[in-house]
Amino acid sequence: MSDVSIIIVSWNARELLLKCLESIPEGLGELEAEVIVVDNASTDGSAEGVRDLHPGVKLLVQSQNLGFAKANNIGIKESAAKYVCLINSDVVVLSKCIERLFFFLEDNPMAAIAAPRILNPDMTLQASCRRFPSLPGTLLASLGLDRLNYFPHDRTRRVEAVSGCFMMVRREAMDEVGLLDERFFFYAEDKDWCKRFHDASWDVFYHPEAK
Repeated sequence: MSDVSIIIVSWNARELLLKCLESIPEGLGELEAEVIVVDNASTDGSAEGVRDLHPGVKLLVQSQNLGFAKANNIGIKESAAKYVCLINSDVVVLSKCIERLFFFLEDNPMAAIAAPRILNPDMTLQASCRRFPSLPGTLLASLGLDRLNYFPHDRTRRVEAVSGCFMMVRREAMDEVGLLDERFFFYAEDKDWCKRFHDASWDVFYHPEAK
């Protein structure tokens, strides 16, 4: 069995998707992975590109755009590994990123999620580990102090929520808490999921040694 299942949801992002797929072997290090692409009815040749250039990828083509949460859930249900890595189609995976998240979860059995450092295309830091949305947090944002809604990104730490653009999730925790809430079409489903893991006494970690 594979060490990790990688789920990538894509919608009309052919070139970005292909770059993402090309980067995965470097991110795996010594791990074995099954890679599943859920295509949300793209019209830009995404599915054909995957079939032609990455024949080892399991491709699940949908007849309509199902949104981020539902499409990821379809991929998760088709996967088999102990850990599931959700990766956005516009992500380029850097060296051993997936491998580092894998071993972090292996070493921390109460961690439901581990998320890496996220970098912008110019290699600057993208804020990705934050506190749960709240009325005080909304007020801070309205005052131009949204940075206070985020945790420091300097070291590995328990956090409240991480970005759904790249996260590795423990299947045992998913079996207990459930999959992404499909009432969210796009945006906020990641924060909701993190909250549900917290409520079930699981930990969510930001692990910047992976990026």
